[in-house]
Amino acid sequence: MYRTARQGMYEYRFDTLPEGTYEVEPGFAELAARRPTGRVFDVMAEGTQFVPNLDLALEAGVRVAHTRSFTVKVTDGQLNLCFVANAGKTRVNSVRVTHRPDLTS
Repeated sequence: MYRTARQGMYEYRFDTLPEGTYEVEPGFAELAARRPTGRVFDVMAEGTQFVPNLDLALEAGVRVAHTRSFTVKVTDGQLNLCFVANAGKTRVNSVRVTHRPDLTS
């Protein structure tokens, strides 16, 4: 799963979701031999920053799977997941979205 990645994209949209709370788990791996600060980006969902200044090479190392998890409330039937580059290009290897009516964001 972490051998390929989407790079340089800005947004994923998940349409026609029921209103409610969702657990979002983006997965990352720095596949290039990059030094820390070469690729730094923010992860946002529904207009809120959940992962600021993610530097995969610094936090996890090169070729190491790294996931984050957060909950977000969807009120308009669409989950917007954004990646904002601060240095280099954004990168994501996987995104898992789970409806969690048992949680509140």
